[in-house]
Amino acid sequence: MKLTRHENNDIDFQPVDLPEVTRQGVERFSKHATAKRIKLELDLKPATATGDAASLIELVAVLVDNAIKYSSSGGQVKVIGRTKDGMGIFEVIDHGIGIEKKSLPKVFERFFRADTARTTGGASGYGLGLAIAKKIIEDHKGTISVASKPGVETIFKIKLPRKP
Repeated sequence: MKLTRHENNDIDFQPVDLPEVTRQGVERFSKHATAKRIKLELDLKPATATGDAASLIELVAVLVDNAIKYSSSGGQVKVIGRTKDGMGIFEVIDHGIGIEKKSLPKVFERFFRADTARTTGGASGYGLGLAIAKKIIEDHKGTISVASKPGVETIFKIKLPRKP
């Protein structure tokens, strides 16, 4: 349903406080992080953009949820927010199991789940979260990228123009 909402461009662009949107998205999974003993660290600088607050909260929630799912107990997930060159920049960084290089080009495809190492470790889902994240970014005329070193870290980087 969420993906359909975005496919129909059912969004409301307004001025958005990006650190507040980020905090709300992170808050959705703070109990899950606590239960896994994962430290959520926020490093947010003041930033505004024109966007749909509900969609951007969902975007942050998807990325934080994935970071927690694929991090080991006792790990850390860091969310960084700032502006640079007129863009709102978000990074979600985890030090979990990572994503193999061969899977990186496919992670934003619907229903894609990486190899069994990522799907048998208790992480559940249908492979739609990152497809939703990509659609939200496209609706906001932004970009999303991923870099990963298996067993070291995964970084999702989002760039949002201040006006889509």
